[in-house]
Amino acid sequence: IYIPYTIYVCTKMVKGEMLYWWEILEQLVLSQKEVKLSNGRIFDCSTKEKKEKAFLDIREIILKLPQDSLKSRLQTLFADDHIDWSYGNDHLGLTWAQLRDLKNEKLATIGNHTYSHNAFAGCTDEAIFSDIQLAAKEMWDNCQIEMNHFAFPFGEATAVSEQNVQLIKHIRL
Repeated sequence: IYIPYTIYVCTKMVKGEMLYWWEILEQLVLSQKEVKLSNGRIFDCSTKEKKEKAFLDIREIILKLPQDSLKSRLQTLFADDHIDWSYGNDHLGLTWAQLRDLKNEKLATIGNHTYSHNAFAGCTDEAIFSDIQLAAKEMWDNCQIEMNHFAFPFGEATAVSEQNVQLIKHIRL
């Protein structure tokens, strides 16, 4: 049996310049009994269930932050923790060569997932438009792949609004 599949590409990941904050947050929550933010909020991480809740609660806070200054805001929010903010860039993303190989796979489809993987809730319409267009341009320039469909970063209600959905309908991917 052969099953078609789609990979949605965030081109900043391919370039090795991504801020994998969700991976970093997961490691932080898993490795500690509590996570304390610089704003004084403390999240209990003493059990598996509390770790899951802490991760989701902190994630929701992060998704609402302005995305244009996300790294500096995260550095402030987690000021007491020693975090390698470049984590993942050496092993979590595909390479341009791998994507060029994938484009030749009959069952593979490659779609647009933005340049930066920013949560749209913290972005202006202009920033969203620019981010999607940059991803499409980079995919064409590096792999000659035309991106004809799209998946939202963090595609859930807290990260995407109806206005975002309507905006995407009018963007040439």
